[in-house]
Amino acid sequence: MKRNIRRVVVLLVLFSLGDLTTTSAQEWFKGALHIHSLWSDGNNFPEVIAEYYKERGYNFLTVTEHNAMQIGTGWASIKPGSSTKRNMFDHYLQRFGEDWVEYTRFPNDSIRVRLKALAEYRSHVEQPGKFLLVNGEEITSPFEKTVPVHVNAFNTTNVISKKTGKSRSEVMENAVNAVLEQGTLTGKTVFSFINHPNFYWALNAADIMNVNDVHFLEIFNAGSTGNYGDDEHENVEDMWDQINVRRVLDGRPLLYGVATDDMHGLNQADRAWVMVSATSLHADRLAEAMLLGDFYASTGVYLETVEANRKRLAIKVKKEENVNYKIVFLGVRRGEDRTTVFSEVEGEEASYILCDDDLFVRAKIISSRLHKNPFQKGDTEVAWTQPICH
Repeated sequence: MKRNIRRVVVLLVLFSLGDLTTTSAQEWFKGALHIHSLWSDGNNFPEVIAEYYKERGYNFLTVTEHNAMQIGTGWASIKPGSSTKRNMFDHYLQRFGEDWVEYTRFPNDSIRVRLKALAEYRSHVEQPGKFLLVNGEEITSPFEKTVPVHVNAFNTTNVISKKTGKSRSEVMENAVNAVLEQGTLTGKTVFSFINHPNFYWALNAADIMNVNDVHFLEIFNAGSTGNYGDDEHENVEDMWDQINVRRVLDGRPLLYGVATDDMHGLNQADRAWVMVSATSLHADRLAEAMLLGDFYASTGVYLETVEANRKRLAIKVKKEENVNYKIVFLGVRRGEDRTTVFSEVEGEEASYILCDDDLFVRAKIISSRLHKNPFQKGDTEVAWTQPICH
């Protein structure tokens, strides 16, 4: 996709209009936005994780440790009798070798391993134009000590400490503002997104509606809980729509949706991602494209093109053999408060023209193929486009 890149302020003006530019012949970059390693509560070495994603066709990986970055000196301890961690260490040593891995074996058969900083291993895994590591963070701020309020940052440089506030909304707002402030100081294009709102049922749509400057919501988290809600809690997709109803009525920017692994172990990897249509594989360009809504979220479905403006949303699926697709256009109409199916099409291509009373429309593409490593048994592969409005 070809596009003139403007300053961030112009991007945000376009973003605020809720307008996606019509695109064709798109170049998509596959990215993981939510990843943990042994630098926080993940259970593998960062180089191993990076190579794992690279080998599976990802173009960028965002490192998002809890209230930390892979900076300075970190250590991992492998205790005696821990066969899982010992196997993990043996694989790490075999793959990278004695000259790279720094460790000490103790008489009781425990091992202490120095964790490599991002700046150290970046050159070993990055490949210009093919694979990029992006710095980030999961700003983890327990509200009233027990409610998990998590906000992810993309393309930040320095650690942002956990935030406090008089409400869940205020905690999120303070984290979001800290990300934006850092972008202003560094000159980088940054963004934030609210993580797994149904994790321990921490957040609801009303909490998120009151956060002014957040750009994205994690609509599918493959490593968490609560994506589909329960008898007492909305599923996250419906929550997303309710937030956007309020945003459209208030004349505020639409909230876009991302899908992530929230990877803590490789068994959770390569389950959910974003596909970004950007001019180049550069952190600023990726962020700029996402702020414009030039991306979709997926758990396995790939799209050839997404064409969108204020009147029309058109989808073309990248067809895979022996797989069938259903393209569902969903949204909310003026005067209503619940999500409605506007149109359903069986096949690989479909479009929808907004009616005057449609507040917004988005597409969900549902595959007939079962997910190879599902969040929930029976899940098929899906993709979600971003919503558009008049």
